Amino acid sequence: MNKTYFSGKAKRFIAVIGTLCLTAALLLTGCGSSNGNEPYDYDLSKYIVPADYMGVAIEKLDVTVSSDDIRAEIDKRREDDATTEKVTTGTVAEGDSINIDYTGTIDGVEFEGGSTKGMGTDIIVGQAGYIDGFESGLVGAEVGSTVVLDLRFPDDYHAADLAGKPCQFTVEIHSRNIKHIPEYDIDWVKKVSDCKTLNEYEESVYDDLLKETREEAEETRNSEIWQKLVEQTEVLDYPEKEVKAEKEDYKNYIIGYASQFGYTLEDYMSMMGFTEEQLNAEIEDYAKEVVKNEMLLYYIAHAEGITVSEDEYNAEIQKACESMGFESNEEFKAQYGKSVEETYSRKHFLTNVYLEKVMKLIIDNGVEN
Repeated sequence: MNKTYFSGKAKRFIAVIGTLCLTAALLLTGCGSSNGNEPYDYDLSKYIVPADYMGVAIEKLDVTVSSDDIRAEIDKRREDDATTEKVTTGTVAEGDSINIDYTGTIDGVEFEGGSTKGMGTDIIVGQAGYIDGFESGLVGAEVGSTVVLDLRFPDDYHAADLAGKPCQFTVEIHSRNIKHIPEYDIDWVKKVSDCKTLNEYEESVYDDLLKETREEAEETRNSEIWQKLVEQTEVLDYPEKEVKAEKEDYKNYIIGYASQFGYTLEDYMSMMGFTEEQLNAEIEDYAKEVVKNEMLLYYIAHAEGITVSEDEYNAEIQKACESMGFESNEEFKAQYGKSVEETYSRKHFLTNVYLEKVMKLIIDNGVEN
């Protein structure tokens, strides 16, 4: 995964393969539309006085992995490898995973959003978040039976047209989902690894955890270093072109994300409690924070002669594709109709590579505490 050390809201901008952009907003608005092969290819000394990035204090990392950590990781892997069996007998108990269909009515009339329409849904009894009495009313019922629940929506229910109203749910209980977690034994170890003994497997888990823990610690440390450098950097002026582009990108992102849930920009402002003036101020602040981060990054890259080759750029694209579950950029384009670069822009992938190289320079030239 790309390392993203940019501070505050700028993290969302630079993390071009972040969760939100990969799901709800994927095809509506990329995470940036800036073009150009080399961002900020001009004299940035007119815009910032950079923090002293050479000789910064580097915290020594002290990471450990305990036997409890190893056991917890093994248990997690066993659970991930579990199989689920649908059982159509027995009774429902608190904490059971069950598959149901339901239809909700008020005064005998089905209300909007109150039915699974025969599609079925899995819930964990007691954890699904339905209105009071729904889940508890299923406890003790026979699998395969139909339960009628006379309930009432709470007075503060989010849908005002349902709040406080008596209702009735007819619930069909189709099955219980029984999870079978494999035993931790040599047969399972041989199935999921190349290890030949339990000790060998535990050593491999230790190595994996140590590597992961160290990488997470390094990323946290590097993020803190970068944020301090940004805070210590003085902005003399903001380049109008970049700020304008970021404002447009962020506003388009908000519009696209809101539309995924059927909301307009006006709906978003209402939910956030923003006036148009306040929203524009938020967007302006965000854009300037992004640009400040980028100016510092590219100032250092230019000053230190750091460049990104086409091979390094292509490797970053490939890494992004794999992190999203695609074998190649071509496979991504086949599914979404446009390439990764067309979705997210070349600039942002370049920025990720530059950030990794600049942080390596800073760490290599730092002073360890």
